[in-house]
Formats: sequence, structure tokens, C-alpha cells
Amino acid sequence: MLDAVERRLSECPPQLQLLNCSDELLMQDREQMKPNFWTTEQMDRLLEEGCLTNRDRAFFGILRYLGAHPYSVYQLTVHDVDLIGRLIIFNQSNSKTGRTHYVAIPEPLYQILLCYHPSSETLFPDWYGGCKRASLQATMILQKACLRVGLPRITLHYFRAWLWQELSNYQF
Repeated sequence: MLDAVERRLSECPPQLQLLNCSDELLMQDREQMKPNFWTTEQMDRLLEEGCLTNRDRAFFGILRYLGAHPYSVYQLTVHDVDLIGRLIIFNQSNSKTGRTHYVAIPEPLYQILLCYHPSSETLFPDWYGGCKRASLQATMILQKACLRVGLPRITLHYFRAWLWQELSNYQF
């Protein structure tokens, strides 16, 4: 098996070939590659101090507390958010799985959503449709928010990974 791998590597262009590293260097690389997840306090600081508008707090709050896909959040309308029943409905048309999902709104997100009053039927009118421009705008706002509070810059997908890590820390 090892011979086959070495043979395949020798067929690759030099710029794609792996360096012949010692085990010690490989271990150092693996340590550096481990994800460095933020603390809950850092995530709270991003929303409270880094986000300048209630719209941004609502958008990133939904990503943070629910682990939703950004595209699904772009598609939300005011009718999808039931503050009385404390539910957000991700309709089948904008769900990655093609099914409707009913997600409970946790208390901190509920408080954020109470402060946000969109000016149209869509929850995030500037980004409705989820085109590439919407993703770029949201990413730029997120990067600036991170810099504002002195935290490492992250991507929109980071919220899903962070929530997954947070949930895996709980003992069931």
C-alpha cells in the first residue's frame, strides 16, 4: 500500500508533492490544525459589541443559536418567525433537506429578535434570495464585527461548527 502511495506521489508535479517530514513535525502540524473554538463569552461579545445593527444581531444570532445554514436564514420572512410561540419555521422551499423544520427560539435569541423590526415582509430584505452578493455582504459585516471586538475573523459556517462543538460538550 505504501509503495502505491509513493508511486502516486512521484507522478504528481513537484509543487503538489508532500514534504518528507519527520513524525515530530507532523505532530506539530496536527496541533496547529486543531480547531480553536471561541468561548461562549467571546461569541456573546461578538453579538453585543461587534454587531452595530439589530439586523446584524438577528442574522448572526440565528446562525449562532440555531446553527442554521446562512442560505436558509436569507430566505426567512416575518411570517416564519413566531415570537409568541417562540418558533422559527424553515420552510421546505428554503431548507437544505427539502423538509419544513420548526425550531424553538432560545431565550437569548428571543431577546435579540424582539429588538429587530424589519421594514418589509422578508426578515433580511437586503439579502433575500441568498445570492452570492448577500453572502459576501454578510461575510464582510462579520469580519468587521470580529475586528471591532478584537477576535479572530471567522466565516459564516463557523457558527454551525461552534454550535456543534458546544453541544458535544454536554453530557447527556
